[in-house]
Amino acid sequence: MILLLFFCILLLVLTQTNSESRLKKKCKHYIDYFVTNELKYKQCIGKSDQDMKDNRAITGVIGSRGYLLTCRVLHMLLWMKSQVDNNGDNGDNNIDNTLYNKKDYFLDIGMNIGTCSAHIASLGIPTIGIDPVEAHIDIIKGTKSLNPEFNMEIIYGGELVVI
Repeated sequence: MILLLFFCILLLVLTQTNSESRLKKKCKHYIDYFVTNELKYKQCIGKSDQDMKDNRAITGVIGSRGYLLTCRVLHMLLWMKSQVDNNGDNGDNNIDNTLYNKKDYFLDIGMNIGTCSAHIASLGIPTIGIDPVEAHIDIIKGTKSLNPEFNMEIIYGGELVVI
């Protein structure tokens, strides 16, 4: 009986360790990103130490504030749109699931590391993000792996054509 209990505890520890190591492989560096004071998610900011050096500007802003102001402005614009669509009759005027029409998508072209895409996806809005930099795609995939409930389609692509 004691041997069986020991085996179960060992299996539990190994499973948890394996799960944590898989998470770290998907995203080595992440922070809590605050969508609002009450709503937060895990934002991948680097899959490697080199990513942390390459993306210092954006990760520095997120790290100091806990969010990107640009994404909060987009959030506010969605709320304003919901007020117009509902003629201002949105109950208690809280930001809730009436932010968007169920047919709407948020399209983020040139998403960088996908902070605004993830911010909007955290509100339940389906998101499509496109970026031509493979390292950025890897980082946003890290955020998606940390938040599997986000409805995000991530596309690597884009080509600059000079005419």
